[in-house]
Amino acid sequence: MERDPVICAGLGLNSAVTADELAELLAQAPQRPEQIAILRSKQTVQGFTAFASLCPIKVIALDETEIVGEQVLTHSERVFARFGTGSVAEALALVAARLSTEPPAQAQLLGPRLISSSGHATLALAATTPAETQT
Repeated sequence: MERDPVICAGLGLNSAVTADELAELLAQAPQRPEQIAILRSKQTVQGFTAFASLCPIKVIALDETEIVGEQVLTHSERVFARFGTGSVAEALALVAARLSTEPPAQAQLLGPRLISSSGHATLALAATTPAETQT
């Protein structure tokens, strides 16, 4: 039986982000995710905690080591040097989508990351791929 794709968001942010900025960024997404992934080290950022308390979407925290080596659409040299992948948001979205099913599924990005107007946050979406297209 084929499952519907699971849509997951990855959220990259810095400590200057606000809850309103994150809400605006999520509103720009072309599809509403079923869950949002964030780096465990960013869970306590004030703007994120305020956003998460108002957001009905499940939040999962991932370790930095879980995104190392993820192949993404966007490439930032600064981000790659720090995290081992070109985009934190895109890598988080991919890992979260793969881990959203049991057994873990394959996933693909739905497009490059979105960047908030201030540049304090990025958001990317990934979806599980249907079983018949998995190789």
